[in-house]
Amino acid sequence: MIDRKHTPVPLIEEHYHIKSLIENQQKRSEDRTHSQNVEKDRDGQLKNIQGYAEIETLDFWCDQCKVDFVARAKKQIDSWDTVAYYKTKHPCGKWCIRHITDRLRDAYFFKSKKVAHDRAEKSNDALQPFETGFNTLYGKK
Repeated sequence: MIDRKHTPVPLIEEHYHIKSLIENQQKRSEDRTHSQNVEKDRDGQLKNIQGYAEIETLDFWCDQCKVDFVARAKKQIDSWDTVAYYKTKHPCGKWCIRHITDRLRDAYFFKSKKVAHDRAEKSNDALQPFETGFNTLYGKK
């Protein structure tokens, strides 16, 4: 006669099929949470974009003519990436944009001669005491 009290009983959670089901459920739960967070971020970004005017007068840089110019631009939104920008056309026919949401990608600040001139003009104001030229400009204490 077999003693059933000492017979090992496998845990159901240890079964390979059950493990697979549990892992898949956890993955679906994580995916759902991630999707909800992405939607929440997108909604917040869209509310932020709505705060900007539909038509704005801004400074632009034309890559073709290599000049700064001021023009009226219309706000546009790429909904698939939630990126907003102002877009206008230079008299030469080239389309120029200024980013609203992704300002680090706004080429105007890197290419514009007007911005470069302003930076050079204000560079002395940004000198720190440990930088070269500070003592020459402001003298020693």
